[in-house]
Amino acid sequence: MSLLPIYVLSIETTGELCGICLHEVSTQTLICEYTIYKKHMHDFMLAELVRRTLLDFSLQSKDIGYLAVSEGPGSYTGIRIGMSFAKGWCFESATTLISVPTLSALAKKVKTYYKSGWKHIAATQYSHSDLCYIQIFDFESLNPITSPTLLPIIDIHPMIDEHTIVCGSAVHLLHNGHIAFDTLHQPNQVMIAEYALDMIKIGHISDDITAESQYHSEFQPK
Repeated sequence: MSLLPIYVLSIETTGELCGICLHEVSTQTLICEYTIYKKHMHDFMLAELVRRTLLDFSLQSKDIGYLAVSEGPGSYTGIRIGMSFAKGWCFESATTLISVPTLSALAKKVKTYYKSGWKHIAATQYSHSDLCYIQIFDFESLNPITSPTLLPIIDIHPMIDEHTIVCGSAVHLLHNGHIAFDTLHQPNQVMIAEYALDMIKIGHISDDITAESQYHSEFQPK
């Protein structure tokens, strides 16, 4: 008797795009991904993208073993929409929540493009005005050197040198280091899924009641 596949559904809503993707856990196979690139569509489209995915592949909510959500930092509204959806889903079902640190997922993806020759990865998320979130990682180990922090751009430049790869949505404002490929200029749902699959392997799961969005700053109206 063959076992039914276990799926992980992954959500990215911390930046401008709204995206979801579906992976089969045991093989880590990407089944599908949907992305909305138009701004401010998260609240309208997230549930619809999930509904469409289940419908397209004849799945029900009980078939989703894990739901991975991008926890931030990033857009307050986007983070809240994604986390609220994920926690509500998991609270009402047997699905296990995986809360993924957004900048860690972005940094991990860098290692699939660059193999050696660098000291640090600077993962960024643009906020507004002259502010962005930044976290520095050791290139080889991916261990965080700093915590995610919201800083003025002018204060970030001294943190980055020619041995640093800069990735994420603030790369256009930071020129001291090496700018990563265009595909690494913002977090997406596949990055979140790939990080979540590693978390599933080591049993690092989240509590759907106590899991929290990671804003790393006080709310500031734009």
